[in-house]
Amino acid sequence: MDLRLGFHLQNLNSSTRPKLKKTTVPITIHLCQRYFRSCYASKLGVMASFWDSYKEFWSERFSFLSNYSNAIQRDRPLHPWTDSDVHQFIALDPVHGPALKSARDAVQFGITGSALGAAFTAGYAWKYSRSLHGAALSFLAGGVFGWTFGHEIANHALQLYRLDTLAAEAKFLEWWKNKSE
Repeated sequence: MDLRLGFHLQNLNSSTRPKLKKTTVPITIHLCQRYFRSCYASKLGVMASFWDSYKEFWSERFSFLSNYSNAIQRDRPLHPWTDSDVHQFIALDPVHGPALKSARDAVQFGITGSALGAAFTAGYAWKYSRSLHGAALSFLAGGVFGWTFGHEIANHALQLYRLDTLAAEAKFLEWWKNKSE
């Protein structure tokens, strides 16, 4: 304990500290500026690499959008199709036809779930709060949640997890593009 106290007292003694010359201050400031510039540049480099990895991460997650690019990014939009066109595709394609039919049936589950979720959550919000904006927000949130739950029920009831519905939809769009041109 005494050694530590003596060490601190020795550092506080002004006679043992080195004297700074007047010329060292501008050099010290210049070195500090260079240090901060290099730190700032390295942070920009880190941010650029972070942004690149961020873009790569999300482009992998949304890579399914590239399946629709030939139908979406066109000079002329595709002509609208009817139910008879969809049924014609289902009859022609034995691989993707049943998957497309199941995906179209799953939409009915989603719509039903969305309607029920929106009505019930808005009803509960109105019953207990009598707030119009609360009921409206509950209506919107209940619709989204109901759609999600309805789609999950359809996923299990129709066993959509076994099918590649995305490939079936992309194949249908490709077939429709070839047929309409």
